[in-house]
Amino acid sequence: MADDPAKVSVMTPAAKSKLEGCGARAAQSAGDERQRTAIFGVYIGSYGRPVNLAILESSGLENLDKLVLQCLLRANYIPTAPDRQPIQWLFETLLQPKHAEP
Repeated sequence: MADDPAKVSVMTPAAKSKLEGCGARAAQSAGDERQRTAIFGVYIGSYGRPVNLAILESSGLENLDKLVLQCLLRANYIPTAPDRQPIQWLFETLLQPKHAEP
């Protein structure tokens, strides 16, 4: 029986905070002062590394999406058990530059 991805912890709180900070920096460097949302799919393998990444809902800015993908690629995940299939994780993020209007 497969684990429910919504109930599987894929990152420590510190790693998730670091990932969110990376996304915020990406929004600052590649954003256009608009608040944007994006959804990415990540498959996490047995070594805690992403084995596949996908943009499921674009932010609308290709360069920003690429920067967030780089953040996801460098992030530290909790490894799956060696005999398990990769875990699919959906990362939904709000990309908000410091000067963006809510």
